[in-house]
Order: sequence, then C-alpha cells, then structure tokens
Amino acid sequence: MPYLLEPSSIPRREKRNLTDQERLQILEILLSKSASGKLKRGCLKEVAAMFSVDPRTISAILQRANSCIAKGLTVDVSPNLRGRVGRKRVQLDINTISALKFTERTNIRSIAEAIHVPKTTLHRRVKDGVLRPHTNALKPLLSEEVLPAIRAKWPRGNGIETILIQQDNARPHIHEFDAEFLEEASKDGFDIRLVFQPPNSPDLNVLDLGFFRAIQTLQYQQAPKNVDELVSAVMRAFEELPSERLENVFLTLQACMIEIMKVNGGIGYKVPHIGKGGLMRDGNLPTQLQCDHNLVESVLAHLHTGGN
Repeated sequence: MPYLLEPSSIPRREKRNLTDQERLQILEILLSKSASGKLKRGCLKEVAAMFSVDPRTISAILQRANSCIAKGLTVDVSPNLRGRVGRKRVQLDINTISALKFTERTNIRSIAEAIHVPKTTLHRRVKDGVLRPHTNALKPLLSEEVLPAIRAKWPRGNGIETILIQQDNARPHIHEFDAEFLEEASKDGFDIRLVFQPPNSPDLNVLDLGFFRAIQTLQYQQAPKNVDELVSAVMRAFEELPSERLENVFLTLQACMIEIMKVNGGIGYKVPHIGKGGLMRDGNLPTQLQCDHNLVESVLAHLHTGGN
C-alpha cells in the first residue's frame, strides 16, 4: 500500500563529536578493560553508552590507537577535524513536503520528483527521524482534500445538518470516532461524521451499487503499470466522474430500498431499472423517488410483529 511522508514530531538524536580529552578517556577505559590485548564481549557497546555515541566511534578510536602503536608512533586519537568538514548536507525545506498534494507524496519517488531532490536525501531524512512514513493514507486524504472540499461546496443555510461520509469495512479505514478526524470534521461549525457501509448488503451500499464500478471503468482506460500509476489513475478517474452519474446511483439506491421493502427485507427482488437516461433527456429525472404510504405501513407492521 502506498504511504505518505510527513514531518516528524519525534525529536531526533544529533550526532555527537567527542573532544580530544574524551577520546583519551575512552582509550584509557578500553585499555583497563582489556585482557591480553583483547576486549571483553560487549565492551564497545558499554563504553559507547557511557559517552552517548555509536559503538563504531569507540571501535574507530581503538583502531587508530593500535595503528599508531604498530607504526611505532606516539598514540594520537584526536579526530583531526578542523572547521566545517565532511559532505555538505543537502538543504531540505520540510514545509515544501507538507504543501504537496496527496498524489504527489504517496512514496519517496513521487516526492523526490515533485521537489527536485535526490531520493537518497529523503531516505536519510526518514532515517534521521525528520520525516516519517504515514502508512494510513486515508487520514491525510480526508483532512487535506475531502473535508475542505465539503466545507467549500456545501450550501450554507440557516443551519448545517449532519453530513455523513460512508466508507467500507476494510481494515485500512480509520475508526469513526478517530480523535484527529473528529477535530478536523467539526471545524467552522460543521457536523461531519464517518459511517461504515452495511455489511453483506451491496444493494444498500451506494459505493458498491455503482460508484466504484463507474470509477473502475474510467480507471481501466488508463492501463496503469505500477502502484504509482494506479493511484494517479484512480484519483484522475474520481475527478473526471460526472456528477450526473453519482445522482443516478443514488436514485438506484432509493429504488433498491423500495424493492427490499416490498419483500419485507428479503433478497427475492431484482435491481430495478427506471430508465434514468430517457428521463434525463426529457428533463423529467427526479431527485428522489416517492414511496407508497401503504408500503411503509406494511413494513412497519412487519417490524412490530418481529418479522413473523
């Protein structure tokens, strides 16, 4: 599954440079812990923990001392580092990554291409803790694209009713009471909530009933060859999907509900076809279907008797 990168809030440990005096102290400790020229097992890690450095730094100090002794020179374990030394670090503005679109930061390759930096630079920032992978791509998508779009396009009247975002029951989806989502969804006085689709009831799930099929048809036209292209194709298909197609799916959902009521919640029915194309061409396509009052009373009576 693609993952996002975002600035990390976890403090990272800076690389520590030892002073010459500390290096001499380390060498003295190593010599005191050696027996017949050999160190005890775990000694390097123990000394490294004492000075808050990597064990490889301790090993390098010991190797340098042994090299001096082998050459008959005065032991010198100073690093010989003066001024600004080493490879210059590539500067990276973390805010540029936060400002990228959802589709531009699904993985390290897409981010590198978007901000024109080497992939190795991003890998190092992840290793250092400056960036962290976000394995759940849904939270950024909801908070950065879906919720702002709803707030911008939803008609504002005297009051705002509850707005429901339906998701299926797949494990990657976030919980309906996720604290981060609830905080974002309540901004500007909105009441936006997450709901899960009815399980094992595809005809009552507007996504499976027609929405996913419509997107899939457009996505197949792109013929993606890898995960990055697949994500881009799905996002492009979603943006290109006509709003009229979605309205038709919701009409089909209402028609299915009526048919299910006719069989008292059973499965002995067929998905109805009401000729939406012809009605749309004639300008007679309704926004909602009417349900017979007697049918409603019959269903209520059936529920009150416990479905018997």
